[in-house]
Parts: sequence; structure tokens; C-alpha cells
Amino acid sequence: TDNTSVKVPASVTKIDINAFKGCTNLNSVELPSTLTEIGANILSDTAYEYNNKTYGLLYCGTYLLDADKYEIGSSIKVKEGTTLIADSAFFNAEISSVKFPSSLKHIGLDAFGFCKNLTSVTIPESIETIGGYAFEFCENLKSINIPAGIKSLGHYCFSNCTSLTGVDLPASITVYPNGLFSHCTSITSFTVNSSVTDLGYNTFTETGIKTMHIPANVKYIDASAFDWCRNLSSFTVDPANQYFYVTADGLYKRATYTGGDDRVVR
Repeated sequence: TDNTSVKVPASVTKIDINAFKGCTNLNSVELPSTLTEIGANILSDTAYEYNNKTYGLLYCGTYLLDADKYEIGSSIKVKEGTTLIADSAFFNAEISSVKFPSSLKHIGLDAFGFCKNLTSVTIPESIETIGGYAFEFCENLKSINIPAGIKSLGHYCFSNCTSLTGVDLPASITVYPNGLFSHCTSITSFTVNSSVTDLGYNTFTETGIKTMHIPANVKYIDASAFDWCRNLSSFTVDPANQYFYVTADGLYKRATYTGGDDRVVR
């Protein structure tokens, strides 16, 4: 396109990957305050990127769109007022620390994936969503806090964080998404919050968890939720739970069809 400017209307809440990539003449961009998701590389190879990237960081309004891993340093401070970090913004960067502003609401898909030098992350109280795979393969990440007001965590958010020893999830997270802690081998104990209703596919696959208590409100556990948990030796279930029970053989789901036998979950 030959357009030199673009203004995205306030009715838009999501911009997909590569949306304006290669629009070489594009030098003026106005994004609305309504965005909750921004794909990777939306302004790559544009005049806007060339003119506005500073110290390897590309902002547009309140959004951090990209971080050039070859230009940024090891310690990152995201500027105050930023509300969203776009998908894959810091993917595979060699950063060892990041400081988020108190204004941050959304961390995108794979935003910090494969940042293998990160050791700890402090998420601000303002956060609302953390996207899928956001911190996957952060192999040296030992601790991360999840504030009480968060609304959702994406699939495989912390998968393969092999140094992570545990995360306290707030009551606002009632569904544990697929692969949330899969292959987090250093997690040896975990408390499922009493507000939780669902444990997704591969939620705890190949963790070091030794015991697991199923609260009263849990009504769905994927059959793969505890795959390859070699140290998991016992389950307990809240007596008020209407969906699961434990025998000496393991955890079972109560049959929901007339005349059927109870079906094994694990």
C-alpha cells in the first residue's frame, strides 16, 4: 500500500500478526485505547518502525510492539503508561530482568518465550491477561507472582519453566488452561485454589508434584492433566466434591450415565 498514515477505529480490540508489515511508506499510526491483543510484527518494515524504534524498543501510543533482541540490553524497563506488550515482543531475547509499569494490563502471546536468562518476574497489580506461551521455556525463571485481579492466563503460559518452584494463583483464575505448568519439573507441591472448576489438558504434565488435593468445586479434569507425574503418589478429594472420588487405585470420575460404571481419570 502507498498509504502514509493509518487510524484504527475504537471498535477494534485485536490486531492480527503482520497487519501492516511491509507498508514501507507508513509513517503515521494511531491505535485506539480499546486494544487487548496485538499480534507480532504489525509494523515491521514500515517507515514508522524505522523512525520510532529507540534503543531497540518500538512503542505506539500506550503499546509496546517490538523489542529488537540485538539492540536491547539485558535489563529492560517498560515505560510508564504502557498498557500492552504485543505478541512475541521479547521472544528469545537475552534479557535478565524486566520492570513493568503500574499501568500494564496485557502481556501478549509468547511475549517472553525462550527468555532463558530471566530469573524472576514481578507482575504489576494492574494486569488483566497474560497470553498463551507468554513465559514458555524461560528455563531459569525461579519465581513469578500473579496478582489477585488477573482475569485470565493463556494456554502453556509457563510450560517448560524447569527452574520454577511454584506459583500461587489467585481465586480469580477458576480454569487452569491447557499445559499451564507442563514440564515444570521443579514444582514439587501445588495447591489448587478452592474456586477452581476445571483442570485442562496437560495442566501438570511432567511436574514433580508429589500429592494433589482436589477441591469441592472442581468438576472437570482432563485425562492428561497429570501425565508423567512420576512422583505423584496420592490424591485426596474434598468430601463435598460431587464429580470425583479416590480409591486405593487412584482418582476416578463419577459416572454420569444410567447404569454405567465409574470411569477412571487417573
